[in-house]
Amino acid sequence: MKNLLKFLGVAFVAVIGFSFAACGSGGGGTAVTSVTYSGTASDGNYSLVINKAGRAAAYTPQSGDRYVLTISGKGTSTGIVSSFSNDGVIKLNPSANGDDFIVIINGSTIAMILGEITFEDGGKFTSNLQPEPGSGGTVLGTYKMSFSEYGFSGSGTLTFSGGANGTFTINANMRMDGQSATGTAKGNYIVEGTKITATITSVQTSSPFFYEVGEKETFTIINANLLIDSDGEMWKK
Repeated sequence: MKNLLKFLGVAFVAVIGFSFAACGSGGGGTAVTSVTYSGTASDGNYSLVINKAGRAAAYTPQSGDRYVLTISGKGTSTGIVSSFSNDGVIKLNPSANGDDFIVIINGSTIAMILGEITFEDGGKFTSNLQPEPGSGGTVLGTYKMSFSEYGFSGSGTLTFSGGANGTFTINANMRMDGQSATGTAKGNYIVEGTKITATITSVQTSSPFFYEVGEKETFTIINANLLIDSDGEMWKK
């Protein structure tokens, strides 16, 4: 995905709606100012609290809200919600120097964490709430990605031939400030459990910043209609 966003040499922030099961009382005029999600893995108990950021009380978190993720016996990560979606995908940006990471929610439960977590003290941690490894798994059809933010817009499609292995095609186009770029990348893929590894074998593009032959892109299968790439961007059917 980063290759798609390097088309014009700039980056963007995706702002998407997110719905969830909120904690706390919504009746009797009580202002709901936070929501808590929890999860358990072999490496500890997880608690994610999201607090509203300077707006009227609401049941739905938004980009810019503050988060506190605590993992028992390991540490605490704090920062800002980068984006959230009604598929239960929350992207978090740590205050300490670190990359965004993804928390996937099922109701009020933390189901999965993708990417490296950065704690307040700068320490790094990889959660055991990862996609299940294994062999097998299949993928079929076309998934789409699109955005429009700060004058930067674009879209992409990702089509798999079907099965546990086969061929794929990525088509993408981007536009900003009157500049545009397009690209097509093709190659072979293999599915192992919930992980798809796609290897680029041919590229056609009007931009020098697109994929390169031999490059690999990985995707995590969240469900039959949703994939997340290695940069945390969502591709939907």
